[in-house]
Amino acid sequence: MSSNSSNELQDALIFHIDVHELLLRLRGGRQKLIEALSRNSGMRERLFEPARFVNVLFAHVDDLVDCQAHECGTKIYMLTVLAYGALDWQFDGRAADVEADVQIERLQQIHRFGGAVHDDRLSWEDWRTRLRYQVDRLAGLTDDAKLYSTRLVKFAALTQAALEAVTRKSRRAEAN
Repeated sequence: MSSNSSNELQDALIFHIDVHELLLRLRGGRQKLIEALSRNSGMRERLFEPARFVNVLFAHVDDLVDCQAHECGTKIYMLTVLAYGALDWQFDGRAADVEADVQIERLQQIHRFGGAVHDDRLSWEDWRTRLRYQVDRLAGLTDDAKLYSTRLVKFAALTQAALEAVTRKSRRAEAN
């Protein structure tokens, strides 16, 4: 086996471990968000109301400018938890499996764009630009619940891709 093939295999193993660990972390984050929002019945409705939530997303994405790796990782994690939380709110009571929907979209993105090989080449500014573009698209759909939900799934999958990439970069930096 060549050294290049060995490195690709190692990266593939790290990628799969990262996704599993990230999903567990995201579940924990979603649970904490649900607990916090359940203390104030109106807060959840106000936060996730589509027009207001899009403004929250704009603020969080714009805050990704000039941050260090750990700080950006934390911010992307929070953005991902918020996106999942909004989907939980959007599909509340409709027997939707939000996590499965996002993972299916994530797999489609990997197939379409190349996954880790492509994602790990992106800079912070590239990620911020992509996230901002998706929030812009989401902003135009706040009056159509079905299209808004579909776009929100795509946004959640994109934030997860960014979180996966920052986690891999962090692990590689620690290994060196």
